Amino acid sequence: MNGSGKTTFIKLLCHLYDPTEGKILLNGIDIRKYDYEEYMKIFSVVFQDFKLFSFSLGQNVAVDMDYDTKRVEACLDAAGFVNRRTSMPDGLKTCLYKDFEENGVEISGGEAQKIALARALYKDAPFIVLDEPFLWHESCPAFHKPYANPYKYPTWCLPWNGDSCSHPSG
Repeated sequence: MNGSGKTTFIKLLCHLYDPTEGKILLNGIDIRKYDYEEYMKIFSVVFQDFKLFSFSLGQNVAVDMDYDTKRVEACLDAAGFVNRRTSMPDGLKTCLYKDFEENGVEISGGEAQKIALARALYKDAPFIVLDEPFLWHESCPAFHKPYANPYKYPTWCLPWNGDSCSHPSG
């Protein structure tokens, strides 16, 4: 499915691009009529080319210097990162990478994906969109347990690889 426009579709859906023809409707309303800031709050997207920062694990999940420790832990656990999280030398304060911190930890590509998913869960948006489903179906508890997302909205995964969509409740 390479080159089929999945990323472009997601960017259009999330109002990062405006369509050159036609319109995108949400509940029958053109998305351009919604308040942009409010509309942006309903999606949490993990793009193929997501980035993690050379900051602490907790800051990477929250994308903020200050964060709710219990919420970060719950999101990391729901993303399947519990074993690695609990083995980090400084817990959530462990710096990722060694760019700025000599004692920083290197993480694998799969671990980075789980941190990116935890970031999406932390945003607490009604819709989680995964641009590239990676290994979500096999190893991610957030998409296999009915109540893995401890927050108020149901979490939807929209994998664009031709598979059916997933929802924690099946």
